[in-house]
Amino acid sequence: MVPKQTLSQTNFAGIFSPNDAGEGFKGLVFFMNKSYLSSAITSTPILDLDRIEAFWQTVGAQTEGENPSIQFTINGQHYILTAEVINTALGITLQEGRNFAELANDDSLKKLFLKIGYACPILEEGTTKWYPSGEMDRKHLRKEWSMIFDVMVKVFSTKSTGWNGIPSYIKKLTHSLVHGYKVNVGALLMVHLRAAIGKKVSIYPRFLMMCINSFCDFNNDAPRLEACSVL
Repeated sequence: MVPKQTLSQTNFAGIFSPNDAGEGFKGLVFFMNKSYLSSAITSTPILDLDRIEAFWQTVGAQTEGENPSIQFTINGQHYILTAEVINTALGITLQEGRNFAELANDDSLKKLFLKIGYACPILEEGTTKWYPSGEMDRKHLRKEWSMIFDVMVKVFSTKSTGWNGIPSYIKKLTHSLVHGYKVNVGALLMVHLRAAIGKKVSIYPRFLMMCINSFCDFNNDAPRLEACSVL
């Protein structure tokens, strides 16, 4: 039996208008909101808690391999969620004939953190592991970079606590943001969605609502509506 889901305090929306940002951060908000991740960062759909709960109560792995998918049911209708559907719902598209770039490797990430002045060891001495314990710590960054990674962690990670820790996939996604190339965000999120099947905590409620809305019309009269959290 699938456990009843708890909506986690994660998947925040970023600041939509640079004018709402503090002094010194307006330019950073403008930059992020003009990037290919703009819609994913700033969209604020009303959350239909019943539909999100239905997703997690019915979701199951559909296909494996290079293009994994998951199936879910809402109001008796079956839907299949793919990386392509997620990307489209989040406004991440490619021109015809173009492909998504590969995620940054450890060498590229190390160069980025050295360039932005990360004030802590990049790698554990004598190993290839990131320090500490696979996560970088936001407190060792200058305030402007701390702000960027704060947004990226709270928007795109599955975390609900420990916001200072920067997971590997967030480093890679931020690298694409900073350097202006598109990666397959849908495939990245799919990994975490599939890993959460059968778990108690509901991740990515905002992204899921955007995907669900791409399949079926939003019901303004739904009994359990909630605003998504905004930074």
